[in-house]
Formats: sequence, C-alpha cells, structure tokens
Amino acid sequence: MLDIKDRITGEADPVGFLIKLARGEGFRAATSANSPDTEIVYPTLDQRIKAQLVLEKRLFEKEGKADEEPEQNMQAEIDRLREKLADDLARLINEITSKRN
Repeated sequence: MLDIKDRITGEADPVGFLIKLARGEGFRAATSANSPDTEIVYPTLDQRIKAQLVLEKRLFEKEGKADEEPEQNMQAEIDRLREKLADDLARLINEITSKRN
C-alpha cells in the first residue's frame, strides 16, 4: 500500500497543478459538489500569487535556502509577482475577448 505522499505525487501531480495555477491556466472543475458537469475555471490573482509563493518556498527548501531569504525583501517579491501576474492576467483577458470577436 502506498503512503499518502506517494499516492499524491503519483496520482495528482501537485507541482504541475501549482505551476498551472501560477501561470493562470484554466482547468476543468465541477460546477458544484454533486454535479458531473464541469467547466473551465481560472485562478484568481491571489491564488496565482499563493501558488507561486508555495513553489518558490519549495525551491528554496530544496536548495537549502529556506531560511536565507531576508524578510524585508518578501514584500518587494510579492509586489513583483503581483505586477507580473497582473500583466499575465491582462494578456489572458485580451486573448479571451479577442477570440470572442
């Protein structure tokens, strides 16, 4: 029997999911808890930022740098990510609206 970590990494691809969230990619999700119907949903800007921060934290931990990042730079990093994600979101919105026209 697989332990829970092996099962999650083997079946769910959590890193791939976080990468897709950080990129703002849409994914299929149920329209409600008991519905077999699905639709494409897109992560919010805050969800994208959180996904990016989780990925970066894991990267720092993997490289042994989790405690080396100065806290004063955290807000600057969050601001940089917000700006980048806002640009990505604007690009996605423009792509979607141009396809509708």
